[in-house]
Amino acid sequence: MREVSAPRAGTLSYNINMIITSNNMRILMLVFILFLTPNVLALPCDEDEQIKDALIKQSIHDYLKNFGNCPCPYCEDKDGHLCGGRSAWSINGGREPLCYPSDITKK
Repeated sequence: MREVSAPRAGTLSYNINMIITSNNMRILMLVFILFLTPNVLALPCDEDEQIKDALIKQSIHDYLKNFGNCPCPYCEDKDGHLCGGRSAWSINGGREPLCYPSDITKK
């Protein structure tokens, strides 16, 4: 029976094994990057959305407390009707409550 030994450096089988091992490492790193990176990158977006939501809620709360009803088009007046075009947000030159995420800039 012939004894099988590990390939020696500089031989063809050693070089093939090194290429296979290198490719496996590249694939493993690619999988790691593809599956784990999106979760890390998504955190700031989620935080931005949470901050925008909080600013909108605070703006609506402040408007209702200080100026009355109908800060935003999607709010209801005291009779339960949608404010729509009667809202402060819709009226040019009026108060400008934050009603939508697009109302908030990075400033």
